[in-house]
Amino acid sequence: CRSETRPTRNGRLRERTDVWHVARVLTTLHALIDRSNIRAIVDRERTGSGSEGPAESPSNTYKMLGYFSIVGLVRMHSMLGDYYSALAVLGNIDVSRKGMHTRVPACHISLSYYVGFAYMMMRRYLDAIRTFSNILLYISRTERYHSRSYQYEQMMRKSEQMFALLAMTLALCPQRVDESLHMALREKYGDKSTRMQRGDESV
Repeated sequence: CRSETRPTRNGRLRERTDVWHVARVLTTLHALIDRSNIRAIVDRERTGSGSEGPAESPSNTYKMLGYFSIVGLVRMHSMLGDYYSALAVLGNIDVSRKGMHTRVPACHISLSYYVGFAYMMMRRYLDAIRTFSNILLYISRTERYHSRSYQYEQMMRKSEQMFALLAMTLALCPQRVDESLHMALREKYGDKSTRMQRGDESV
């Protein structure tokens, strides 16, 4: 409710300590996904076919809630250390292609971060490098368009974190990357990258 003041809202949240309980959050996200029928919709849009029955959502609101609940689940599972589930829950959603997540730049960046991190932790280094490289190139191309966004600082923090993760992943699995990324990595982590590749654990 818009008329509710922040102190009042915060007080209510303090009284309900179970609101953000992990099991409750996971149950809610799964319920929204099931109710929205979003998996069938994504399958139909991606492959041109899907499970039996109409691939429709009760409403556009449910469709959006279902889709972004999948994004929320990816983040939850990644933060909980269940990297297999974080990737499995995506289903046919390809983070490198246009989708509902790309309509919100902060969501696009955050989703790529958690997917790339999950790949890295599962030692799928090539997939992690590809994911980090794609989103970092996207950020470099579009940064000036988001400079006035209230989420700009958050997006830039995620960008810096992904540069660090990309440097670590490349140290574990050396690969050629885009020249602009290579130059940025040399500028940010040149000496550290060399030391990591030599197995220096003090970095």
